[in-house]
Order: sequence, then C-alpha cells, then structure tokens
Amino acid sequence: MSAEAVRAKNLRTRYGMTVDEYDRLLDSQGGVCAICSTDTPGGRGRFHVDHCHTSGMILGLLCNDCNVGIGRLADDPIRC
Repeated sequence: MSAEAVRAKNLRTRYGMTVDEYDRLLDSQGGVCAICSTDTPGGRGRFHVDHCHTSGMILGLLCNDCNVGIGRLADDPIRC
C-alpha cells in the first residue's frame, strides 16, 4: 500500500474524513496551524487533526508543537 493510500485510510478510520476534506480544512485555515498560525507543521511533516475525544468532532489542524501542548494540558482549556 502506498504512503498516500495509508494516509487516506488513517484519515478515514481515525477521523471520518477524506484527504480532500483535510486539504479543504487546511486551505480554509490559510495553510497554517489553527492556534499559532505557523506554516511549518513539524513532526512528520503534516498538520495534526485536532478533534474532541468525546464527540469526535474535528476542531482544526494543528502544528506538532500546539498538538503536543494541548495533549500535555489533557485537552482541558481551563488548564491553559
């Protein structure tokens, strides 16, 4: 399976979204992180899909630093 096929499968199974939906979301964010506005995703080279762990609702795409930061805050905005 190609890397793009694996990516498409992961987006579909983890977040219920297609590659086109991911690309449209990134475009709607201006190609930058939804929190800090960097255009450098870091990590493995793509922005992370930020989502509610309870509802599964997609919140936006984040750079690696913001994604890790939110994870360390246990997804709790009150701890910010």
